[in-house]
Amino acid sequence: MGIDEGSLGNFLEYMRKTANKVKGVVEGAHAVVVTHYDADGLSSAAIIAKMLQRLGTTFHIRVVEQVDQSILTDLSELDYDVFIFTDMGSGAFDFISKIISRQNIIIIDHHPPLKNRNNTAGRLIEINPFIFGIDGSSNSSASTLSYLLSKNIDKRNTSLAPLAIVGAVGDRQDMGEYYSLKGLNKIAVEDGIKRGYLKVEMGLRLFGIRSKPLVSCLENTMDPFLPGLTGNEGACLLFLKKIGVEPVEEGRLKTYSMLSEEEKKRLATELVKYLLSKGFSAKMAESIFGTMYFLTQEDVNSPLYDAREYATVLNACGRLEHYSIAIALGLGYRGKVLQKALDDFLQYKKLLSTVLNKLRQNEKRIINMEHVLVVDARGLIPPKVAGSLASILASSRIFNADKPLLVVAGKGKLKISMRQPAKLRKIYYGIHLGEILHHAANKTGGMGGGHAMAAGGTIFDGGFERFLNVLNEVIGWRIKGFKNV
Repeated sequence: MGIDEGSLGNFLEYMRKTANKVKGVVEGAHAVVVTHYDADGLSSAAIIAKMLQRLGTTFHIRVVEQVDQSILTDLSELDYDVFIFTDMGSGAFDFISKIISRQNIIIIDHHPPLKNRNNTAGRLIEINPFIFGIDGSSNSSASTLSYLLSKNIDKRNTSLAPLAIVGAVGDRQDMGEYYSLKGLNKIAVEDGIKRGYLKVEMGLRLFGIRSKPLVSCLENTMDPFLPGLTGNEGACLLFLKKIGVEPVEEGRLKTYSMLSEEEKKRLATELVKYLLSKGFSAKMAESIFGTMYFLTQEDVNSPLYDAREYATVLNACGRLEHYSIAIALGLGYRGKVLQKALDDFLQYKKLLSTVLNKLRQNEKRIINMEHVLVVDARGLIPPKVAGSLASILASSRIFNADKPLLVVAGKGKLKISMRQPAKLRKIYYGIHLGEILHHAANKTGGMGGGHAMAAGGTIFDGGFERFLNVLNEVIGWRIKGFKNV
């Protein structure tokens, strides 16, 4: 599983004991669930919401970008018995317990926690794999942690295993062999298979491979990014015809399932050859092939059948601030709710396609510093889309980034998102983006943090230029071996 057996055993034992404490705290209480707007945060909130429903707990859900003083002050003035933070909170442990000074607090987070935490009050419960030596950036999503807690409270909650998988792949934790989930995430996978909620297959990692026409699959695939094909329907049609896979049959677009076995093999081979011709390494080109997670309780033609597609739909709802739609999907609502979610996805896809084209046409928005490649998306996207854009650019070769990549969006209070690109130079191996971003943002009046490979935060417009200089300088010192700079 990629985790030391002792650490795993200690963590699972802690989870079992903590589940009893959590049940005692939340049962019959009035709770608020505070979560992040990405697929992992929204999946986590839906899992906890279902758990609370089964315990007879009344609750509200609040979706936020990050834990800050303003949000905590607002929350502390409301009449809740319990505050549950999912996909956030560990980095603000003392901050939270100071402002929310009387009520019970539960933190379910997979981001690095504070090294010195003060819990003298004993009313704060923290579930974080890092405390047990388990890397939360690759071995456990917040949705998996929420799932493990929920199933330890009530075995009926094993039905929520698919949501944990959706959150994990949405958080790009498919870092195992052939893009599989590993670590604690694998427990949710095994539970899902055992209960019949999940089917795992190897195949082409094309977006919508079970629900969309083949042309749309190629056009909408962003991980991996297909240069010249992603976002270009005409080019996808030509590509299929060129390799001898006819995209239309009897007047309608063909789906992947309509292809013969020989055509499927040819498509896979030609896609790898195509990516190699675009300068991809053999390993990167072969990333088009990997592990697929299918949710058997969903209709096979539904966009929610494929866990990665489901996660993208949730992500679209969250980035466009339609949180209730995402949570409702997680709680099992379909029909009009699903249709609204799909409308959000189409809007989100169009937004990303448009901004990618604009960035390629405007070199002035690309700032190539010594140790950071900065993409200025201010005025092009809503701030909450910065993280998605950063992930796409990092996994693609659009700007051939070989150093840490940063996307900035917004106005006044800027949103910043950092990623380690696929083609990272060796000198940057071992650089922890979360630590560096936290350091640079704190020095320049902002907030930041996150994982080794992905981080985010906020900075005020007036301090942005200084922030970039500090960030660039800190990375420079770190690669020289100075850890405390």
